[in-house]
Amino acid sequence: FTTPLMHIPAGGDTAEPLFAFDTAAGEIGHGPASYLPDGDRLLYSYWDDRWRIGVRSLSSGERTPLTEGYGARYTPSGHLVYILAEQMMAATFDPATLEMGEAVQLLTTLGSTPGWGRSAYDFTADGTLIYLESPSDRNTAILRLDADGTRTVLRAGDREFRRVRVSPTGDRLALEVRTVDGDTQVWSYDIVRDDLAPIAQGAGWDQYPFFSFDGDRIGYTSERLKSGDVFTRAADGIGEETPLFVNADYKQSHSWSEQGLIFVRTNSGTTGGTGDIWLYSIDDPDNPVPFIESEAAEDLPFLSPDGRFLAYTSDRSGRSEVYVTPYPGGPEEYEWKVTTDGGTEPRWPRDGMRLFYETEGRIMVAPVIQTDPFRTGTATVFFDTSERFWDVGPDGSYIVAIEDLAPPRPRLVLNWFEELKERVPTGR
Repeated sequence: FTTPLMHIPAGGDTAEPLFAFDTAAGEIGHGPASYLPDGDRLLYSYWDDRWRIGVRSLSSGERTPLTEGYGARYTPSGHLVYILAEQMMAATFDPATLEMGEAVQLLTTLGSTPGWGRSAYDFTADGTLIYLESPSDRNTAILRLDADGTRTVLRAGDREFRRVRVSPTGDRLALEVRTVDGDTQVWSYDIVRDDLAPIAQGAGWDQYPFFSFDGDRIGYTSERLKSGDVFTRAADGIGEETPLFVNADYKQSHSWSEQGLIFVRTNSGTTGGTGDIWLYSIDDPDNPVPFIESEAAEDLPFLSPDGRFLAYTSDRSGRSEVYVTPYPGGPEEYEWKVTTDGGTEPRWPRDGMRLFYETEGRIMVAPVIQTDPFRTGTATVFFDTSERFWDVGPDGSYIVAIEDLAPPRPRLVLNWFEELKERVPTGR
C-alpha cells in the first residue's frame, strides 16, 4: 500500500500515479479506489496511522475525509459500503454533498486483508453481492515441505500465522500472527521445544519479522509510532525491545547483514518512484543512504549470505520480476534479471548458490552458475503450493509455509440492494 494510486491514461500503455500522497494530511499509503457517479471524484482509502476513507477530486485536487475504514464502494441504492475491523459496514451517502449517515454493521465474517486495505467483495449493477466468508476460527498450520515431497506439520490450530522467516540455524521461526481484532503481532517459535514466545504485541501492527545474520535477534516493522519503524528484540523473547530506526519514513525491513547493515524498502526517495531500497546502518541509524532509486517500485531486498549480491523485485517491466545486483556496486555496475515470466519473494539459502522465488503459486529455484558477473541458470519447480507465506530453510532442502486450515468460502446474495435499503433506509 506504499504505492500511490496508479492509472493508465487513454491511449497509453504505462501506468503512472493518479495523484501523489497528501503528505501534509499524513498520507503514506493508498488502497483500492472507485469513481463516484460524477466521474470526477474518487472514493479511495488512504493510510496515515490507520486506514481511512476519503474523496479526491481529480480536476481540483480537493480532498474530503469521510470515515475510518477501507474498501469503500458507492452503491446505486444510495449507500456507502466499506470495511472496518473486518466487518462490512453501510451508511446512507449523498455523492453530491458527500454527506454520510450513521453506519450500520452488515457482515461480521467478511474475508479481507486489513494490513493492505484489501477487501473481498463485489456487487453487480442489479444488486447481486458476492463475497468471501471467513470462518470464525481462522487458525493455520506451520508446514515443513521437503524437496522430496515430504509434508510435516510443525504446529497447527492455535493461531492465525502469516509471514514466516526461518532462522540461519533452522531451529527457530519468526512469525507474524494476526489477532482476532485484525492487528498483527510478532512471535518466535522454537521448533525443537515446540514453544512460542512473544516478541512484539503492541497495539496496531507489528509485522515483517526478520532475523539478524547470526539469528540471535529478530527485527520487525512496527506501526505503533505511525510511520512504520524498525525495532529488534532477542530471538527467544527475553529482554526488552530496542528501537533501531525511527523517523518519518515508512520502512519495511527484510535483510540484516553480518556487518549490521539493514536493507529497507521505503517510499522516502526523491525520484517519484513508488518504492525504493535504502540502506540503514545500526552504527549510524540517523543517516540512511539510497541504494536503488527509480521511477518503478522496488521491493523485497534480500542480501546473499556472503554479502556480495542483493536480490530484489521491480515492476519496471510492467509486472514484478526478480533481479540481482552486486553489493556495494548496485545497478550502476550491473544487474541480472532472474525471472522472465514474473516473480516475487526472492530467498537465498545459506550457501548462496541457489535463488528461490515465487511465481503463480509455485516455488521456483534457480541455480547460480557464475558469480563474476552474477548469472543464474534455468529455474525448476521446487514445490507447487497455494500458500502465500513461506521461507526457505538454511540448507535449501525444504521450505516452511503457512497453510489455512479453514480457507474462506464464497457466498452469493441476490437482491442485496433491497436488503440494504431495508436495513439502512435512505428515505427515498
